[in-house]
Amino acid sequence: EVRQITDPRHRRLLPQHNPTPPRRRHHHPIVRDREPRRNTRRVMAVSKKLTSDPIYVLLRHDAWANRRLLEICLALNDGELDRDFGIGPGSIRATLLHIVTRYYFWTDTIGERRTRPRLVKLGASASIPDLLTALGPATDDLRAVAGMAVKDGLEANIRPSWSAAPLLTKGAALVHVCTHAMHHRAQLLIMLRRLGRSDVLAAADNIGTAEWQSEAEAGTLKAPKLPR
Repeated sequence: EVRQITDPRHRRLLPQHNPTPPRRRHHHPIVRDREPRRNTRRVMAVSKKLTSDPIYVLLRHDAWANRRLLEICLALNDGELDRDFGIGPGSIRATLLHIVTRYYFWTDTIGERRTRPRLVKLGASASIPDLLTALGPATDDLRAVAGMAVKDGLEANIRPSWSAAPLLTKGAALVHVCTHAMHHRAQLLIMLRRLGRSDVLAAADNIGTAEWQSEAEAGTLKAPKLPR
């Protein structure tokens, strides 16, 4: 038998049962009516299919970035183009010439055909318009050879024609062509900075892969104003 102890003196000996009252939910009118979160990121509709194959992304971005730098350098005079900065090939003109003419060498090497002379009618004092004229056919030729290499197999081995040249696959050679030019574009940006031409440097600042695809393919990025 359980007896109920009502004597106040004994209440402290009894287990105290104080159930926690249920917490009241405070329904703020704004919180209560809030809709579930949704992904608010906008996906822009693009009319053309964007390049996704890494080989062709490298090739197309490389050609675009080199052309953009050449167009920017149209604003430089001969003194600025031929100033020796002690970096890479030395001057802006020599670096741009090196970038363009190396296309011929690697295109012939990957295509397994006789290597053309490096300068191919371009002298050491080639003008920027001359280099722009030569760039288009050179990059188109490389892209065509790359297409054949992809079809036949990028695992095929090739060896460049210089002495003690390394053995590499056609896939590695295609990557090398693009990263080689990227290396020299970085040198060009340093040269342009040292010239102190803020207008030229501002136009050359964003020539990465994201800028190429957004501007040249998707059309979602406006091209910068080129200096004069």
